[in-house]
Amino acid sequence: MNLVKIDQKNKNAEVSFWIAPKYQGKGLAKEALNLILDFGFKKLKLKRIEARVFHKNKPPQKLLEKMSFKLEGRLRKKTFFKNQWLDDLLYGILRD
Repeated sequence: MNLVKIDQKNKNAEVSFWIAPKYQGKGLAKEALNLILDFGFKKLKLKRIEARVFHKNKPPQKLLEKMSFKLEGRLRKKTFFKNQWLDDLLYGILRD
């Protein structure tokens, strides 16, 4: 899990994460996301952090929603992955 596309001028970044299947469901993603949000908002003084997930990938969607991210948009057929077009869902969370 990391912050990418950090934009200090506009005070935003994107969180990117992947958990190996054998480690999924153990609370590691939630713990790591809490640390990333704390770092981004407190240390880097960001105003906004966003995340993108494939529409068929339900576990990260549930995690983001549980962590107060809001679904802000759907980019239809944005990514070609494993021989199929997938929609990217855009989630965002604000410091306030």
